[in-house]
Amino acid sequence: MLDNAVGGAPRPWWSGDAPGGHAGAAGPTVLGHRYRLDEVIGRGGAATVYRAHDELLDRVVAVKVLPAVPRDSDDLRRHQAEIRVLAGLRHPGLVRLLDADTVPMDGPAGAGEVQAYLVMELVAGPTLGRRLAAGPLSVAQTASVGRAAAEALAVVHGHDVIHRDVKPGNILLTTPDCLDVEPDDDALEVRPVKLVDFGIARLAAATRLTMTGTIVGTASYLSPEQAEGGALGPSSDVYALGLVLLECVTGRPAFVGTMAEVAAARLARDPDVPGEVDARLGDLLVRMTRRQPHERPTAEDVAHELSDLLVAGPSQPATPPVASDATLV
Repeated sequence: MLDNAVGGAPRPWWSGDAPGGHAGAAGPTVLGHRYRLDEVIGRGGAATVYRAHDELLDRVVAVKVLPAVPRDSDDLRRHQAEIRVLAGLRHPGLVRLLDADTVPMDGPAGAGEVQAYLVMELVAGPTLGRRLAAGPLSVAQTASVGRAAAEALAVVHGHDVIHRDVKPGNILLTTPDCLDVEPDDDALEVRPVKLVDFGIARLAAATRLTMTGTIVGTASYLSPEQAEGGALGPSSDVYALGLVLLECVTGRPAFVGTMAEVAAARLARDPDVPGEVDARLGDLLVRMTRRQPHERPTAEDVAHELSDLLVAGPSQPATPPVASDATLV
């Protein structure tokens, strides 16, 4: 059980409906006597996220319902770890945890199992991945996204936590058009994105909950050490963020293919940073995605460099385009 991690002792379902089911004669599913689950707004192998209504405080929230797991299992401990991580973190670039609890599963099929849920602030915007489907970002937009995400990671790393799954799908835009607003004097105060989903995060110094050699994370954004199933550190998140920002400015992932193909590719070569990318941003992306973890900057350093870039504005590309009538040597 979660032992009062945030929301107190486990409580039974308000209605007989199980999470993920449809409202029946008993009415919609209500968790903890207050959170009424409405429509599904996100679904993955690890959880289902609902738009929900907090009937006690009359506000709209997001409720993440995790899969049912045995009471004494690594999966439950992983869920507990996510809740502890989120409960202890505060930053504008992190989705805020409001409440959490577990419920026992009813019926013979769920005997001995519990289900955890997390109540979080509802972020109005789409994922960065969905935004990138419409095309690449400008240098300023990429720097703004990267600065906010790097600041959030610096806070996470300061609590000895590694996210381990930094990707466009785990970065939420605060509003649908937050990246398209014209910059002004307050541009540096804006945090257009929030980092979410610590489902596979772990304490940096803690014993692993996954077996040695197990690859955990999303294939296209794995660091080389993740691809090898080796020891991870904060620099693993920096590498993944570097790949995300490279995709932001180019409009395409640096590595594509099967798990085996992308794992082999990043062990053999560094990602290609095109010469037409802004010189300072390109240099930072090269350093963030070096294969040796100790050669990468920290998340805090990344945030500082991107802040400086936002203040100074874009520079010339590292390799200026050649005019069509120029003489080539």
